[in-house]
Amino acid sequence: MKLLAISLLGIIAALALVGCGSDKLETGYHYSSLELNETQRKAMYSEPYSQNAAAAEQAEGNDTHHPGDH
Repeated sequence: MKLLAISLLGIIAALALVGCGSDKLETGYHYSSLELNETQRKAMYSEPYSQNAAAAEQAEGNDTHHPGDH
């Protein structure tokens, strides 16, 4: 009985690993990285004029001024 349980766990683990090796989805879509650093990724999900967005602009070297800036 113990051997059967170990065999089943091995088969399940092997099947799980087979599906994890591809960057292609079932629909044919290929994932492509944006190659952003951590600061830029955080800014993508933040408000446009937040500290994270400002930090991302500084990381890129942009010196743009937003409305209301002095």
